[in-house]
Amino acid sequence: MAAHDDHGGSGNRAARAVEDYLADLLDEDGLETDDQGDAVPQDADGVAETEALSAEPVLHWRDREAPFRVQLVVVAGLQLAVPMQEIVDQQVLSTDRLKTDPDALPAGLGTLATGADTLRVLDFATLILPPEQRQRRAASAAPETLLVLAGQRWGLACHGLSERVEVAPDQVQWRDGQGQRPWLAGMLPMHQAALVDPQALVAGALLEQP
Repeated sequence: MAAHDDHGGSGNRAARAVEDYLADLLDEDGLETDDQGDAVPQDADGVAETEALSAEPVLHWRDREAPFRVQLVVVAGLQLAVPMQEIVDQQVLSTDRLKTDPDALPAGLGTLATGADTLRVLDFATLILPPEQRQRRAASAAPETLLVLAGQRWGLACHGLSERVEVAPDQVQWRDGQGQRPWLAGMLPMHQAALVDPQALVAGALLEQP
């Protein structure tokens, strides 16, 4: 499931531990296991070939009634999917531009001035990994990409971007119920990626505020 390079035995063990963690949390939270149906044909760029939607209002991705696009991102060696409806911008993250946040959350990396707004930047990996994996993550490479979220002055720092793909609702193994991790919306078996609800992720981070 993870996308990672082999850098010796300790690196392999850490990567396997992260993979096992993601598999465990998916099992713990419970996923719907209905037949996913036939895969939607995809073009050479990996984008599902679906008929163009009419000029009707765009449905929210959680409505499960229409295809939606996701950005595949890499976080601590894991591939995660973030709905494009939740993202307003993607930027290269320069840590020297970050300023100390006086109201920093446990996952906070600092604040970033973007025009008239100030973003509070959160470490994606810290938000999804258990404490023991966070310590290993801290010793790895720093995040290099920032996802600016829609409707909020928040940014999620990740290690890199993969491709953008369109998925149909029946291609998602939706999570059944709230579980312990409201940010975990489901699984995309075709892309071996967990589907993340970033708004729920930020809400959970706020609950950890000292």
